[in-house]
Amino acid sequence: MKTARRALHDRDIVREYMRKLGRRGGSARAQSLTTERASEIGRSAVQVRWSRYYARQAEKEGATKKIEGK
Repeated sequence: MKTARRALHDRDIVREYMRKLGRRGGSARAQSLTTERASEIGRSAVQVRWSRYYARQAEKEGATKKIEGK
């Protein structure tokens, strides 16, 4: 039976292995993407990022208007 310390050690080894494996997969994906596809992915990420920003700004303004409207 494994001890708790051994189990934690094994978990850390697996975590490190998966992290390295993920890094290799990410670079392989980046190399296989066409420039057009990479641009599409980047454009999509920017649109999501800015839509979240504008949503937060709208929430802040709405909260301020509610307070002023009291």
